[in-house]
Amino acid sequence: MNIKFKEDKNGKIADNDSIFDTLNEQIDNEEYAAVVSKITSIPREKWSNKLRFLLICAYNNQHDFEKADNELDEVEELCETPNDKARYCYQRGYKYSATGMSVMAHSFFSDVLKHDPEYAKSIDIESDIADCEEEIREDLAKLHELCKKLFNDIKRRCAENSVKRKLSAEEFRTRLGFFSSIRKLPDFERAMGFGDYSARLEGEDKEKTLKWFSVFFDITDTESFFEHIQTYRGCNLARMAVDSAAFLAGKPNFDINELNEGGKFAFGNTVMFVDQFVEYLPRGGVLAWDINEKIGYVRHAYRCGILKEDEYNRCMSSLSEMAADAFSSWEEYMRSLICGAALFVYSIDQWNIKSAVDFASKMAPLMLSSDLADVSWGE
Repeated sequence: MNIKFKEDKNGKIADNDSIFDTLNEQIDNEEYAAVVSKITSIPREKWSNKLRFLLICAYNNQHDFEKADNELDEVEELCETPNDKARYCYQRGYKYSATGMSVMAHSFFSDVLKHDPEYAKSIDIESDIADCEEEIREDLAKLHELCKKLFNDIKRRCAENSVKRKLSAEEFRTRLGFFSSIRKLPDFERAMGFGDYSARLEGEDKEKTLKWFSVFFDITDTESFFEHIQTYRGCNLARMAVDSAAFLAGKPNFDINELNEGGKFAFGNTVMFVDQFVEYLPRGGVLAWDINEKIGYVRHAYRCGILKEDEYNRCMSSLSEMAADAFSSWEEYMRSLICGAALFVYSIDQWNIKSAVDFASKMAPLMLSSDLADVSWGE
């Protein structure tokens, strides 16, 4: 038996249809599964924005964030009124808030207030914004304390052994790519490690590496490889940190007002993050992370044949020279590396402070238990 609905001029379920009385009551009673079942039984072509937002609300409250995100992606372009835009921002912000991503939640909750102040007042959005601000302060405090502890640990670890083992040029260069050397590629049983400086891959392993480059980074040849490592944010963080440090010192490298809204948002988030460890950064900033990542890309590219031997040697020599110019010890390099690791995750995971702290916390013990503190700096 087909249920008849009131329809608007576009053939969607009208906002004054009685179904909304039922759905709102179920939302109030936290009967989210019933809401999902009822809405998804209706043909999608009849869904109004009002109906879509109730479905998204139900998904969010069930913590089914993947489905909520899919629906939000679809409804975003349908939001034309200030109220719809505000509701979209609220549901996006709710998802980020529920998953501990307070920076993004704060941004979307603030946009609710901009789009529709009356709706924002009805849901007390200012309370949500205040909660986000408190969580951001707490997360940043944890980041600061972690960095302070880690830098003391690094200093103590580097002072343990006054006699350092001399490294060959190849050993030194692979140690610079510490994290990339111990990190496995998808579908590989083990990481590259620090040996086999000239080893090439064959057969299935070669094909796996080529597929990894192609699928994840659109790298298919030498030209696209160099374009990637020169432009990909994940291995070019040093400039971000330098600009943030200059801004914090009151000597900005550029006029912030020249940035667009997206640029101001990204730069503001970066400055806020870097401020927690800028006092501990060596002269080279977070350049160690960029060097580490690029060494990893270069080694993998050489192993699967994207780079020739002379290209590989030039790249590795250039990166080791860059490290020697920017740092004077493994202690400096390790401090730079762990700060870069945190900034890397923060910047690629939608400004997620918790993820950055977690990643740095996991990487630090691996670095401290390695031989980096026991070997000589330089080739």
